[in-house]
Amino acid sequence: MTGMRVIKVTELVFDIAEPSTAAALMMAIVAGLILCLGLFFGWLALSIGNPSVELSATTLRINIPLYGRSISRKEIVAEKARIVDLNDETSLGPRFRTNGIGLPGYRIGWFRLRNGDKALAALTGVEQVLYVPTTRDYSILVSVVEPGALLQALQTGNESENR
Repeated sequence: MTGMRVIKVTELVFDIAEPSTAAALMMAIVAGLILCLGLFFGWLALSIGNPSVELSATTLRINIPLYGRSISRKEIVAEKARIVDLNDETSLGPRFRTNGIGLPGYRIGWFRLRNGDKALAALTGVEQVLYVPTTRDYSILVSVVEPGALLQALQTGNESENR
């Protein structure tokens, strides 16, 4: 066999020292955090699908993930509530998200409006948005299927559920 050379290869294999228990503990903590985050985002994805607004004789309940709350009807300034198109009334449009979730076509949480006011928003669009001022330090902006019915119920004092 001309042109070929035989080379003797010697392999030396060295084991890596076992990691400390602190490293194993840190890996377990990281895995646990990843699992918790996965569960949280799974819950969030499921709860995005069914937000609602409930109106009773005493409260307005906004059921949205993470930011839902109940507001006493005594704290709602119903006579100033109205349906707005945020394209036309730009001063009521969200400008800065201070604590919330902003996805295309879905904004929930706390926002600073263009007019400087604070608002709790649950928006899926910018047209036919119900604007509800309160006696607290914020207003409510919400997209509901029937904003006229909710507005009428707020202003007349009638009960309306799941709107």
